[in-house]
Amino acid sequence: MSETKSEPLIYIMGDSISVHYGTYLEAYTKGQFHVMRRSGDTVAKTNLDIPQGSNTGDSTRLLEYVQARLKLADLRPDLLVMNCGLHDIKRDVKTQRLQVPLETYASNLEQVLTVARSHHIEVAWVRTTHCVDAIHNGMHAPADFRRLAADNEKYNQAADQVMQSGGVSMIDLNGFTRNLGSDEELFCDHVHFKENIRQLQAAFIAGWLSLWIQHRACSHKGV
Repeated sequence: MSETKSEPLIYIMGDSISVHYGTYLEAYTKGQFHVMRRSGDTVAKTNLDIPQGSNTGDSTRLLEYVQARLKLADLRPDLLVMNCGLHDIKRDVKTQRLQVPLETYASNLEQVLTVARSHHIEVAWVRTTHCVDAIHNGMHAPADFRRLAADNEKYNQAADQVMQSGGVSMIDLNGFTRNLGSDEELFCDHVHFKENIRQLQAAFIAGWLSLWIQHRACSHKGV
């Protein structure tokens, strides 16, 4: 925002996983951060497999939104927290073609970092949560696409390389979520998580943000 902020402004851009934990994150950080997300949560929740509202979708859509949004003077967050990947690894049922090829995915992320830095905006990357072949592609699988755990891993590795090369801090939501229980205890459908898992994910990110603001305060003081 263009006005003076008493609380750091955290702008969240992500897929439907962030839609689910976002409400809890706002509650957990109230009074410490001002958390903003893309508008349209109600619309986004009607079909989480279709990117609408606050569900940004794949890396191409994320890049296009960042390029367009940051041209406006009304959004200058202290930290841009983002992720994408689950939509990128969608494979068409008929052709098996990936929605966004791996090389394009990595390039998109690099361009997002370039745009953010051109506006002097710090970025944090949320590692994409996992998918399980037997669960995702089982009886509740979407009709027109599939996801593969192997693709998920490759895309996370590519994102890791981009972020490490760019000196971007990473929030390992993937590793954290995997440690919360068995896959049957985690998922409520083919790729989304149960309500208690969403709450824990939000708490994990809130804790990371608290450490970030402490480090930022010390840096500004020259400690």
